[in-house]
Amino acid sequence: MITFFQSEQRAKQQSIENARKIMARVKNKRLTPYQEHEHFHSLLLLLNEREAAFESQIARLDGESSRQAFTAGYYEFAKTVEYCLLRPQQCSDYIESYFDSSDYIATGGPDGDYSHTIYDDIATGILTASVVMMTIGGFALLFNPLAAIIILTIGATFAAPSLYYHYAETRPNESAIQKEEKTLFQELETVINPMKTTCGMEVMEDMPTGNSPILC
Repeated sequence: MITFFQSEQRAKQQSIENARKIMARVKNKRLTPYQEHEHFHSLLLLLNEREAAFESQIARLDGESSRQAFTAGYYEFAKTVEYCLLRPQQCSDYIESYFDSSDYIATGGPDGDYSHTIYDDIATGILTASVVMMTIGGFALLFNPLAAIIILTIGATFAAPSLYYHYAETRPNESAIQKEEKTLFQELETVINPMKTTCGMEVMEDMPTGNSPILC
């Protein structure tokens, strides 16, 4: 069970400043041994695009809770990239853990779209209210079937457009983002796997335990 203080400490660790520090370290230090690889510049471009997507999305958000969710996702992404560079042999495991992480959040989108807008907030709010109404309507069937049918009808009427927005807008955008990220990680593995070693590296404090990295 995560206590309030543990949650607060985790939020501080997953700050946008720490995510930026990791990304700077990745580009200015971790990737240095791979500069001569033919895919190096395309990988760097993909990393810059991902970084910009997180930065732009977070800058557009007002609520602290919304910002923290995307900041945690940003930190998780940066950490995963660095882990892959520190331990190339375990890169596939880190990537799988990234997509399975509770902190993962699809961020960005094609053609300048964003994964979270005011429309997402509205759709989520309406859908939540609709579910509550339909739950009440379900219980009301036991006592007043006519009133229950009216409540269920209203709830379903409001839920329909929210569900449509989710499946027509949100899900396709999330799929496009995940495809972009998988392309990035494939490019990363292409760059780092031939070396199979990491030179002049130090292990990060919060790095998952496992086989020790091969040092040069």
